[in-house]
Amino acid sequence: MALGAERGQVLGLVLRQAMVLSLIAVVIGVAGSFAATPLMSKFLYGVKPNDLLTLVLVSSLLMAVTFVASHVPHPPRDEDRSHGDPSTRIACH
Repeated sequence: MALGAERGQVLGLVLRQAMVLSLIAVVIGVAGSFAATPLMSKFLYGVKPNDLLTLVLVSSLLMAVTFVASHVPHPPRDEDRSHGDPSTRIACH
């Protein structure tokens, strides 16, 4: 954890960075989908080339997955477990 930072501040920083990155990806993806429409329209069956509902649902799903993934803590690595009381480390294994 960052020196002097509260848990909420670190979580806010991680969430903000992840959501901004995800938003940039959504914007690039939507722009790419509109740009690729003339090339890909013959492969689409039952979906309009620029189906707004599909774009909104997929973009929303990506943003939701990013938000949830940013909240899930990573599992501790071996380096993280190497600090602390040795008897605690032995008891954990």
